[in-house]
Amino acid sequence: MTEENKRPVFERISTPEDATRYDYKQKPAVVGTPSVGPSDTPKVVENIEPKPKIEKVPEVPTSEKPKPQMHIPELDKAMLEAARTGLREAAKVVAEGKYSGKQEEKTVENTPENKEEVVDTLQKALLNPKMKGMRWGIVGAGHAGGRLAEQFHKFGYPVCVVNTAKQDLSLLDLPEENKLLLDYALGGAGKDMAIGEAAVAEYEEDISALMRKVFNQEVDTIFVCVGGGGGTGSGGAPKLINMVARFGLPIVVLYTLPLSSEGSVTKANAIRALDKIARMSAEGKVNALIIVDNSKIEQLYPNIAMAQFWKAANFDIVNSLNMFNTLCRCDTKFDALDPMDFLRIFSTGNCTVFGRIEIPIEIQNGHIVMYEDELAKQVLDNLQGSLLADGFNLKETVSGGIIITGPENILEQIPAVNVNFMYHQLNNLVGDANIYRGLYRDDDPRPRLTVYTILSGLGLPLQRVDSLLREAQQAMTAIENKVADKSKMVLDTQRPPTENDKNIYEDMKNRNTPSGRLIQIRGKRRGIGRG
Repeated sequence: MTEENKRPVFERISTPEDATRYDYKQKPAVVGTPSVGPSDTPKVVENIEPKPKIEKVPEVPTSEKPKPQMHIPELDKAMLEAARTGLREAAKVVAEGKYSGKQEEKTVENTPENKEEVVDTLQKALLNPKMKGMRWGIVGAGHAGGRLAEQFHKFGYPVCVVNTAKQDLSLLDLPEENKLLLDYALGGAGKDMAIGEAAVAEYEEDISALMRKVFNQEVDTIFVCVGGGGGTGSGGAPKLINMVARFGLPIVVLYTLPLSSEGSVTKANAIRALDKIARMSAEGKVNALIIVDNSKIEQLYPNIAMAQFWKAANFDIVNSLNMFNTLCRCDTKFDALDPMDFLRIFSTGNCTVFGRIEIPIEIQNGHIVMYEDELAKQVLDNLQGSLLADGFNLKETVSGGIIITGPENILEQIPAVNVNFMYHQLNNLVGDANIYRGLYRDDDPRPRLTVYTILSGLGLPLQRVDSLLREAQQAMTAIENKVADKSKMVLDTQRPPTENDKNIYEDMKNRNTPSGRLIQIRGKRRGIGRG
C-alpha cells in the first residue's frame, strides 16, 4: 500500500484539486474470468507512443469566426417530444437568446493566451469560473442546502444561503454578504415545515434582493439546494422555487433524501416536501429535479468518520456535477459533449440522477489487454451501484449524458469497438434514450477510465420513497402509542406488594443507614409496601 493510500479517505479528497484523483471507496469493478465476447481471446493493442508536442497554429481571431447558429424550432420540437411535458417559456428564452449570447461572449474572452492558461490541466479548469458550460447560480436553504451551496462556492459558482438558524450560517465558509438570517420564531425551525414556510414568506423581499445582488445577470440557470427532512429547507422550498421562477431562468432543484437511521419526523418531512416539489416539476416550474440519497452515499463511505462524512458526501455530489459542467466546456480531440447537449439534458424535466464509476485497465508489457465486451460489462455491472440514489426505473430515461475520462495514452490505445459496444449496451439498458457522449483526457496517470453518467426524464424513485414512507409511518405509530400511554405517569398506591417490592424493602431495611432505620421503624407500624 502506498503512502497516499494509507492516508484517511477524506484527506485524499479534501480539496477540489483532488477531484480527478480521489477514490470513491465504492466496490471496485471486479476483473475476474473474462466473459465471452465478440472474440474468444484477449485483444492486445499495440502500444502507441505519445505523440510529440506540436506547436499550435495561431487561432483565427474570434471576430472572423462564424457565429454559432441554433435552429430553435427544431430544438424545441426535439425537446418537447423527448420530455413529453415540454420546456417552459423561460427555458426557451434562455436557449434562444441569453444562453446563446453568453456563449459568444465567452468565445471572445477565450483568447489563445488565456485558453492555454486555463485548460492545460483539468484541475485548473475545475476551479476556473470561466470554464463552465452553463453558468449556475446557487441558492441554499436550510442546513443541508447551505452546506451544498458552500461546496459549489469552492468551485467558483456564485451562491447565496438562507437559514433560520444563526449557528448554521456562522459555520459556512462564505462571504457574510451572501448569507441571510431569517430571524423568525426562537431561531431554527425545529424540523417544523410550517415555520420554514412562514419564515421564507416573511423575508421574501430580502431573499429576492439577495439573489439579484449575488447573481447580477451573470447566470443562466439557478440551482435550489434543499435537504429533505428539515424545517427551513423542506418547508420553504416551494415558496423559494416560486421566487426563483421570477428570474425567467431554468430551475434545477438539488434534493437530498435522509439517512435510513434518521428519525420519523425527518423522513415524513422528506416525503411531504418531495411530493410538493415533484408536483411543481410536473407542472413545468422545475426543469430538473436531481435526487441524491444520503443512504446510498453512506454505502460508498462505510468506514469514514461521522465528522467527515457530510464533507465527503457534499464534495461527492457537487464534484460530479461540476465535472460535467466543466468538461463540456473543455477542448478534446476525442468525442465532445458540448454545453448545448448539457442544457438539453437539464431541460428534459422530471427526475435526474447521476453517478461515477472507476474502471481499472489491465496493462501487460506496456499494452492494453481487454476483451471487446469488457468495458461494457464493467459499466453495466456497476452503473446501478454508482448512481447516488436507488429505486429508479432506468427504462424511463428520456435523455442523458456519459463522459469518459482517462490518461491520454489509454484513450489513444483503447479500441473504438470496445467503446462503441459499451455505448450500445448502455442505450439498451436505458431504453433507447437520447444519450450524449464525451471522451476527455484527465491528469491522473493511473491506468484506469472514469465514467460519469447523468440520466434525466425519470419518474420518482418509488421503491425508495415507499421504503421511507413505511419507516416513517411505523415510527410515528410507535411514538403516538407511547404518547397515548398515560399509565407511566400514574402511581397505584393500593396495589399489593410484588416479590420484587419485598426484596427491595428487605434490602433497604437491612442497611445500617438513617433511611434503613427509618424503614424499620415505619415498617413495624405500617407493614411492607405501605410506607
